[in-house]
Amino acid sequence: MNFGQPERAKEFALVNRNGDATITAVDVDTTLLDKLRATSVHDLTAAKSNPLAPLQVDIKAADQFGLRTPEQIQWLRDSLDPSTVRIVDPEDL
Repeated sequence: MNFGQPERAKEFALVNRNGDATITAVDVDTTLLDKLRATSVHDLTAAKSNPLAPLQVDIKAADQFGLRTPEQIQWLRDSLDPSTVRIVDPEDL
């Protein structure tokens, strides 16, 4: 998940997906970002010792997270506004 970093989303999509990617954007309640910042772990050692914590997944940009559990996926579902879901071509960022 990428929060507020469109240039990083574009770079990731174009480089890591061989230019064959789209981005799904959605508005979420800011409490989700606060929760992810408070509970996520960064390095591999911390991730191994806390396998249920969300991951901080990118050293190039802030607020990039990986969700690891059904509970975390539910956090996302509970915080999003379904009327704002949109598909974005990375080239349009």
